[in-house]
Amino acid sequence: MNNGFHLSDSRESLLTFAWKLWCKDEGMKVVDQLLVSSCVVAEVLRCIHIGLLCVQADPADRPTMSSVIVMLASNDMMLPRPAEPASYVRRAVAEPTESSSNDGMLSINEVTISNFLPR
Repeated sequence: MNNGFHLSDSRESLLTFAWKLWCKDEGMKVVDQLLVSSCVVAEVLRCIHIGLLCVQADPADRPTMSSVIVMLASNDMMLPRPAEPASYVRRAVAEPTESSSNDGMLSINEVTISNFLPR
């Protein structure tokens, strides 16, 4: 799952990490070094390029799924330069505290709150 990727020292997301490397023409540093020798560099860079087009800050600038399929299928098609990706702010979720009410935790409007945990 890539939404939980964080470099331990900088706390940046995988998206931010990939964008910074792309801007420095170092896109292959996103790829695990064990895989680099067995991949076609041009294809990997094209996939990263298309991926960055899909996460641009303005949704109107993002390609449609049919456009993405065409981009992936055609090695001759020129791709537009991606704009800076949307930044996702991760919000901290407070741990539930002991409630003094007898019904458990309720929101401000008295709707129950469900906690969903990943498998």
